[in-house]
Amino acid sequence: MSDTILVDTSFLVVLLNAGDVHHQRAVEIQREFEEKEVKLVIPDVVVNECLTVLHRRLLERGRGDFDKVGRSIVALWEREKIFFYTYVLSNWGEVIDLIFSSKGKLNFHDALLIVSAKKRGIRRIVSFDVDFDGYLERIG
Repeated sequence: MSDTILVDTSFLVVLLNAGDVHHQRAVEIQREFEEKEVKLVIPDVVVNECLTVLHRRLLERGRGDFDKVGRSIVALWEREKIFFYTYVLSNWGEVIDLIFSSKGKLNFHDALLIVSAKKRGIRRIVSFDVDFDGYLERIG
């Protein structure tokens, strides 16, 4: 099994949200990754989605610490700068086919993550989103 794991938005959002029901599990997973020196792949599509989700959640809660949280996500991504949006043109058909074969269970970004991960030889994803089950081995 590869020691490279794709990171999904749900994992990062939960990891950064101490009030989330899955937060403690996310912290344990992160600790295990650090101990085993697992290579985490955080693509641009995940960073973009994280920034959007966290901004909305912080606004809803009246918290003004988006700058700090947002910059911490961008800093994680800047270590590797993985771009999956570049896969859109060359894999458009596969992504669309996957969306339709899932009967709409997968949204565009999730389908793009799956197709792109498989093209890169990544078979595992850390996520609390069960929609990835059956497509990638999910840790979460």
